[in-house]
Amino acid sequence: MKNIKSLFAISLVVASVGLKTYAHGSVRKIFTSQMTFPFENHSKKLYGVDKRTIYLTFDDGPTSAATPEILEILRDYGIKATFFVVGRMARNNPALVARIREEGHRLGNHSYSHEFDFPTESHFISSLKGTHNQIKNYVYRHDLLLFRAPGGIWNNWRTQIGNSDPSLRRYVGPIYWNVGGGNPNNRDDADWKCWTKGVSVSQCEKSYLNQIYSNYRRGYASIVLMHDINRKSAQMLAQLLRDLSRDRVQWNFELIEDIPAVQEMAF
Repeated sequence: MKNIKSLFAISLVVASVGLKTYAHGSVRKIFTSQMTFPFENHSKKLYGVDKRTIYLTFDDGPTSAATPEILEILRDYGIKATFFVVGRMARNNPALVARIREEGHRLGNHSYSHEFDFPTESHFISSLKGTHNQIKNYVYRHDLLLFRAPGGIWNNWRTQIGNSDPSLRRYVGPIYWNVGGGNPNNRDDADWKCWTKGVSVSQCEKSYLNQIYSNYRRGYASIVLMHDINRKSAQMLAQLLRDLSRDRVQWNFELIEDIPAVQEMAF
C-alpha cells in the first residue's frame, strides 16, 4: 500500500455519535453511529483491547509470489489474519482466494485496481462492488464486511456515497493500521518501502518489532500492515513471528473483525 499518509498513530476510523447531514452533488445523507460505511475523519483508539494483541493484515494480493508462503507460515504458528484483496488480483487468483478463507482467515475489500483516487462516484461504487463480487462467495454468514482504502486515503464524499448504497453501507472501514508505515521520513517502517529502497529483510523486521513494542509501551494493541506481493514480506513474516514467539510478552493474535469498535459498527 503505497503513498501512505501520516496515519501511524491511527488504528481505525469510526463514525461520530451525533447526527450530521452532508451534501455531495445530489446525494444527501444523515449519519449516525449505526451507519457503518467509512465514518468521516474521526479516529478511535483500540479501546478495550489488550496491548498484547496483534492483528496481522495483508494488502494488495493475492499473488503466487507471496500468498502461499505467507499462508504456510501462518498455519505453522496457528495464526489467523485478514487479507485485504485487490479485486483484479482476486479475479486472477480464485484458488488463492478460496484457500485464504478455507484456512480460517478473513477477506477484506481493498478496491478493484488499488485506486488512490476515484474520478467519479460511479467509479468508486463499481470498484468496491467489483471486488465484493470476487470475494462474496468466501465471506461467510457471520463474517464482517471490511474495507481498507488504498494508501489510507479517505474523504467525506466517499463516506456519503458509501452510506447511500444499500450493499456498500454494510462495510466497516476504512481499516487503518499503526504498524507498517506512516512516517514519510522513514525508509524501513513499511515492507513495500523496504523492498524499493534496498533495506534488508532483517532490518525491516527490526523496524516492525520496534513499532509493535512502541505501541505496547504506550498501551496500544497493534494493527500490522504487510503486503502479500513480494516474497521478502513472507520471509520477514517468518522472522517476525519467530521473534515474537520467543518474546517475554505473551502476544495474542486476533482478527480485525474481533476489534470491539469494528463489531460496534457492524450490522
